[in-house]
Amino acid sequence: MAGKAKGSPRDTAVGVRLPRELHDYLLEAAAGRSISEEVRRRLAESFFRDNAEDAKTQALTNVIAELARNVRPYYGDWHEDPYAFAVFKIAVETVLSKMRPKGQPVAPESDEWRPGDTPEAAGVNLATSSIIARRL
Repeated sequence: MAGKAKGSPRDTAVGVRLPRELHDYLLEAAAGRSISEEVRRRLAESFFRDNAEDAKTQALTNVIAELARNVRPYYGDWHEDPYAFAVFKIAVETVLSKMRPKGQPVAPESDEWRPGDTPEAAGVNLATSSIIARRL
């Protein structure tokens, strides 16, 4: 075949049946990209997330997303309504309390710079970095 170098990786075509509603979601999410590109992007992201996080972190991020979805039908979007936000925050704090390791927080000894001397300062500094990076 002309135009394809020998030994170069090739894409594989895969046919997948989707419910119409899922297809519509993908079409909307693609926002100018092809549906194929959106599916590839989301699939690659899910594998990266699965491989990048430990099981407890993955469980936590999944339950936070679930809580956000579960708040909406009763109170609205957590990021738009103050009451919904308060409910969501308490739900997340409840989950974090359940997952908290036993013992007192003690900072590891190190000569390296850390984002804070206390859990509060370190947490605020880490969150601030993420807020800035994501323009929240």
